[in-house]
Amino acid sequence: MANQDAPFGLRPVGKVSGNRDSGGTTEYGYVNDDPFTVFEIQSAGSGAHAQGDIGSNADLATYAAGSAPDYISAVEAVDTQSATAATLRIIGLSKDPDNNDITAANVNWRVLIAEHFYMTTTGI
Repeated sequence: MANQDAPFGLRPVGKVSGNRDSGGTTEYGYVNDDPFTVFEIQSAGSGAHAQGDIGSNADLATYAAGSAPDYISAVEAVDTQSATAATLRIIGLSKDPDNNDITAANVNWRVLIAEHFYMTTTGI
C-alpha cells in the first residue's frame, strides 16, 4: 500500500518515558523542551526506504511553510540518512497504517530531536 504524500511538519506523538500532563484546565500554547518527546515527520524520499534507516540520523529538508486555511507545516525529513550529527534521530516507523509502508515513498518516521539543547554534550 502506498503512503499518503501529505507533509505535516514535525508533530509530537508521545514521550519515551511516558510522563503524563498535569491535567490543568487552562492552555495558552505549546512549549515542549523535553528531549525525549517523540515526533513524527514525513520522509521526502521518493522511493523505498530500508529497515536499517532506523537508528540513523536525518536533517530537515527545505523548510516549507503551511498554507491557508490551517497553516500546517509542510517540512519533511531528507531522504539521506547518516551516522553523523543531524537534526533528527530516526527511532521507528509511524504507527499510522496508512503511512508506515517502508517499501513506498513518503514513509512517516518516528523521531527524536537529536540536536536538542538538553541532549547535546557540547557547550554553546
